[in-house]
Amino acid sequence: MKINRRNLFRKDEIAQLYDSAIGSQMAWRLKSTQLFAAARMIFQQAFKYKTVATKFRTIGSRTLTPKESREFEEWLQHEIAGFLLALAMENLLKALWVGKNRRRIKNIERINKQLDEICNHNLVALCKKAGFTITYFEKTFLTALTEAIFWQGRYPVPLTRMNYTKYFETNYSLNFLMEDSTQNSWPAYIDCFIQKLNEALNKIPEKDQY
Repeated sequence: MKINRRNLFRKDEIAQLYDSAIGSQMAWRLKSTQLFAAARMIFQQAFKYKTVATKFRTIGSRTLTPKESREFEEWLQHEIAGFLLALAMENLLKALWVGKNRRRIKNIERINKQLDEICNHNLVALCKKAGFTITYFEKTFLTALTEAIFWQGRYPVPLTRMNYTKYFETNYSLNFLMEDSTQNSWPAYIDCFIQKLNEALNKIPEKDQY
């Protein structure tokens, strides 16, 4: 079978499409919506094991039973939910940045070379880059969510022991997501922050959007 490798678009067309995709607030917000939906689904499943999870703190070095292992694995899914939630917020913050800096998005070949401001996973830093003011409390949970992006939602351990120590601090790790949550949702302040972000996005003049 012969495969036709002919490009569907010319190089100049692809270049224009690439710039358009980067500068499209709608594209960033759509990806954010998809990630939020997946995060909420996984979170709700993990929440079912919130009460049984408390006993794992008292087990110590004892080997878990097969049932306990399954429950523990289900509970730990909240870390994956936190990872997706953090990525969703990252996309919204980048949507805000591109909305305010549309004129800079032209002839982009390498985002990390030409648009360094959005080549960052640190949610607190992204808020600053996007000119989005946050409270001290918001900075606290955004810092915890940033940890999910860097390691807690992806790897069993971080690069340093110091960062691993923070994993056991309620206000720093993703434990806050489960501790403050309710049956159908993560903590209310998460949705409040998302609403605040969307309101900021909606204020960007139409002429600066696609």
